[in-house]
Amino acid sequence: MRTLAPSLLLVLALGRTANAAEFDITGQTCVPSASSIALDNFTTQLGGDVGVGWLSSNTGTITLYCAIPYLASPSHLEIYYKNNTGCMGCGSDSITVTYVKMSKTTGALTSIGQLNTSGGVNDGTYRAVSTPFSDNWDNSAYVYYLRIDMTRANTSNSQEWMESVVY
Repeated sequence: MRTLAPSLLLVLALGRTANAAEFDITGQTCVPSASSIALDNFTTQLGGDVGVGWLSSNTGTITLYCAIPYLASPSHLEIYYKNNTGCMGCGSDSITVTYVKMSKTTGALTSIGQLNTSGGVNDGTYRAVSTPFSDNWDNSAYVYYLRIDMTRANTSNSQEWMESVVY
């Protein structure tokens, strides 16, 4: 129950009811980019507050790719994160989530929806940001995924990506 508490608080804060056609994504279900692996600059947490965060001495960009298996024409993208430093909205320390579709025939990428941590509902330590978008889901022609970019320029700032939801 402890791992559900942050998500429950954020859902209540956003005033959104659960949707059977939503897809929740945490860092443990994503693939890090080759440069994120090579730089060894991130950590995942499996107990308590599940999420992806920074190793204490590292800066740069962590990029994660998270597959979306199937949704019937999603229309919203949300991000849940922790910010322990008060650096909310800092241009140099942020988390950006992009909903992307890739053509199966040409490999062309199209960014459909994007949001970042420059705003959101704050219930203390946890924060949430949501944005609507429009897309006609066609898994016969496209592969869908989220790209998460976590950027940190100062080791005293600490943002942790907890979860993203597409519905």
